Order: sequence, then structure tokens, then C-alpha cells
Amino acid sequence: MDLKCRIAIKIKTSRKARRLTQEDLAGLIGRSVDAVSNIERAKGLPSLDALEAIAAKLEIPIAEFFENSRGRTRLASHAARSGPAARSREGGPVGSL
Repeated sequence: MDLKCRIAIKIKTSRKARRLTQEDLAGLIGRSVDAVSNIERAKGLPSLDALEAIAAKLEIPIAEFFENSRGRTRLASHAARSGPAARSREGGPVGSL
């Protein structure tokens, strides 16, 4: 599942769990109902500012939007797959991304 879909699903399920409508969430974050609808249907990605506002209003850590099905962030998953040796081969110092 791509990032847009994961973010869309997380926002929609979190909003509904708090018994908020799209209109409620839009008002809380200062965006239009159409913007919230488009985000929830994976028609677009929210800006980082909007994502931070959504996370704050839904009381969820922003990192949860980037977790895969195993609860790991994409960055952590990538680091685990590539490991220090792979990063070293890519020309960067070991331990940096």
C-alpha cells in the first residue's frame, strides 16, 4: 500500500473513532471539507503543516502516518533492509543516511 493510501486510511479511521465528521476535522485544522475529503480518498497528500495539525487534533503521533503494517516507519524499514554495510557501499559514511 502506498503512502497516500496509508495516510488516508489512518486519518479516516482515527477521525471516525473520535466520532468527528469531515466538517468537524476541517474546522479544527483550518482546512476545507473538500480538502479533508480529498486527503481521506487518497486524492492528494496533505502538506506537512496540515498533517501536523491533523495528528495533533486526532491525538496521534505523526510517525503513525508513516508506519507500515509491521508498525515500523518507512525510514526504519529502509535502514533495516540496507544496514550499515549497504550505506557504506553507497559512498556515505556508515551510520548516516
